[in-house]
Amino acid sequence: MIRQGISSGGGGGGGIDGPTFRAYLSSNAGAITSGPTTIVFDTVDFDSDGAYDAATGIYDVATAGVFLVTAKVADYGGAGAQADASITVNSVLVARGTLPTTTGIEDTYVVTTHLNLAVGDAVLIEIQVFGGTVTPRGDSGGVRSYFSMARVGSTP
Repeated sequence: MIRQGISSGGGGGGGIDGPTFRAYLSSNAGAITSGPTTIVFDTVDFDSDGAYDAATGIYDVATAGVFLVTAKVADYGGAGAQADASITVNSVLVARGTLPTTTGIEDTYVVTTHLNLAVGDAVLIEIQVFGGTVTPRGDSGGVRSYFSMARVGSTP
């Protein structure tokens, strides 16, 4: 498997500054017709702090700081569902993605933001369906649906 290059930021020059994590769906998940519904990314690609629970879909922050949080969920169902992806911290919605990018075969829901997180914060990805059905699509390489976090700085 090809790995993205990750380097330490060191003395304030940018880059990654601590824990990194990435998980993905290895196979299609069940159909979602309402929500919000937590997406459980079942395969951990890497997790430097061992903070992600692949049974619940929750990343339990072990090192405080500013994190770049990104998620992508591909919809295997019929294109055109009315839905979006969101990032939730401690049961509070903190970021909502845009409407899907439609390829004609599948819709892609993307959400990304920077968050200042404390130790013990619980971060997860949800899909909210407003109309239609979303069936999160997985694959063996983790390119269709994934959740990643990287600490990019210390707490301001």
